[in-house]
Amino acid sequence: MENKNQTAGFFRSSAIYFVGTMLSKIAVFFLLPIYTAHIPPSDMGTYDTATAVAILVASVLFMDLGVGLLRFMPQGQGEQGQREVFSSGMVLLLCSCSIYFLVAFAVGFSADIPYFPWIACYGILNSLFSLFGYVARAQGHNAFFAAMGVVATMTQIAVNLVLILLFGWDYSSLYIAFCAGMAVTVILFAFRCRIFSMFSWRAISKDALKTLLRFCLPLGVNSAAYWLLNSVDRVLVNIVLGTEQVGYYTIASKFAQIMIFVSTCFQFAWQELSFSRSSTEEDGGEYYSEKIDLFLRIFMVSLLVLIPAARIGLWIFPGFIDAKYADAIPLIPLALVGAFVSILSSFLTPLFGATKRNGALFFSTVMGAIVNVAVIFALFANGVGVMAANIAFLAGYTVNVIFRLWCMHRAIGLRVKAKHLIWFLPAVALVAWAFSYLAPAWQIPIFLLAVLLAIFMLRAEIVTVVRRLKKRGGGR
Repeated sequence: MENKNQTAGFFRSSAIYFVGTMLSKIAVFFLLPIYTAHIPPSDMGTYDTATAVAILVASVLFMDLGVGLLRFMPQGQGEQGQREVFSSGMVLLLCSCSIYFLVAFAVGFSADIPYFPWIACYGILNSLFSLFGYVARAQGHNAFFAAMGVVATMTQIAVNLVLILLFGWDYSSLYIAFCAGMAVTVILFAFRCRIFSMFSWRAISKDALKTLLRFCLPLGVNSAAYWLLNSVDRVLVNIVLGTEQVGYYTIASKFAQIMIFVSTCFQFAWQELSFSRSSTEEDGGEYYSEKIDLFLRIFMVSLLVLIPAARIGLWIFPGFIDAKYADAIPLIPLALVGAFVSILSSFLTPLFGATKRNGALFFSTVMGAIVNVAVIFALFANGVGVMAANIAFLAGYTVNVIFRLWCMHRAIGLRVKAKHLIWFLPAVALVAWAFSYLAPAWQIPIFLLAVLLAIFMLRAEIVTVVRRLKKRGGGR
């Protein structure tokens, strides 16, 4: 009964996050025609590179403090215990903000970077939004957290449309719109979560400070390694090939974001479920193996559906990506495959926190980062263009996932069904090849076959959902 309740809670939380995250992010995706029509590839590349660096600095300095608050606030002894953890976390936040502003001040005066104040605001507001979002989830405000995703996105869209279409601004509008969306939601989080009333200097606890530092410091270092695995390719492409090529890479990555957005809904719920479940339970390995298997099947078939669907969409709506971004289209299939592997890595991450194995988590990220950097430099040396970034990204995350699966197998007996690889690897290679070499009309039967395969692979879950819906309908 407990397992069924947890599973139901998992999908219920996922549905809440779907509304707040998926729908709002899809709205941003459909702004690509405006972005690609009004912003040149070189400017898009400049923007993407700058934000990648800003996020690196901020994520390292803020140490993923929000994850620590989510981990320990619910475990506090009553309201006073939660106040101690929260207040101690706010002290660490103030220290991180101070260091961030000092670094930003030094960089701003020593380098001539276009729109640098907005870049600095981008980094800190992104971190504050993430941190306060974790606080909201720790307090059980899941629906509010999801709503803030909608508010942030809608604000960002509105500001972008006004600045780009009405006033004809350049890519600076992207920074300003993002900062506006984050600022509005940070303020709303502060009021909803009672940030000011929750904080008390008297509630600051040395034990809570030590606990948060021990938990979060490795996460901060891990953020740097994660950046080398996840975002350094943009910077290296910029250095070796130029900002225009980064622009193509960025637009192709937007298609991969569709999968990442869907996974995020599951990821938020899965993170809470992982932290709430004791790592000492005897059936932990079996339980997590069951959930990983479900996750794999969902996203394997999602990938097989999305690749032909993307090609069909670009065929039906050729203006969705402006002609000057045409070189981004061949990058889409491998970007989607890389996103799939990175999603699997993210889905494994909470298991390390739940079982208190952050050291192994860090090592797996470092391994993937080393492979990523080594592969991209090797490919650049052999004349491979921007496609090298996608290949290196995929290689790095593949190594990362293999090591994480091995660690969890040794730690809790986690098992992944190898039979999935027997059909999945040839299938994904086939649809990726078809995307690149077959006429768009061929994508329609491939898409339909992928949908049928999805129904077959998830038939048990579909039947369960249909039966529950019928049962609820009959109960009314």
